[in-house]
Amino acid sequence: MKRRAKNAESRESRCPSQRQAAQQVSGPSHMTLRIPSETSATLCKVEGAGLSVAMVRQTASLTITAFTEMGSMQNRGGDTFFVAIRGQSQVRAKVVDNENGTYHVSYKPSVSGSYRISISLFGEPVPGSPFTVNAITPKPEASKCELRGVSLTLAISRASNSFEVRFRDALGQTAHGEHSQ
Repeated sequence: MKRRAKNAESRESRCPSQRQAAQQVSGPSHMTLRIPSETSATLCKVEGAGLSVAMVRQTASLTITAFTEMGSMQNRGGDTFFVAIRGQSQVRAKVVDNENGTYHVSYKPSVSGSYRISISLFGEPVPGSPFTVNAITPKPEASKCELRGVSLTLAISRASNSFEVRFRDALGQTAHGEHSQ
């Protein structure tokens, strides 16, 4: 019996409860107990371009912002968010704890198509999860391309005239033009 009680005491000292982890702040005439507030998965927010579209072979990212059960933004890190990406290919998500209540998530799809991003905290999904993302192949998007050069506004007949085309994909990133034969 004594051995069991001693083991239980030992476990408690190694794994303090939330009350034991509270910080005591004492003033001249009063004492306040601050208990760290738990993060609520149902109040977390997820945002970023990587929630709607991604480019094949390019890093896409999003940000998770943790909120306490009381509705205020979490001011510390340490939460374990689980991010699973399922779709046309196997994709690993990298979650970086910024230690201020925000978490940077990045991933890089290798094949175009539709993907589902599921985000949870201890098995409880965050609002909006799973998110549907389309990964597209970077190819020139006419509405995003840029044209430059004097020959666009002034051309001399029977003389060589030229202008430059800067190919951009749907996200405005540099893309490569395709050669026609």
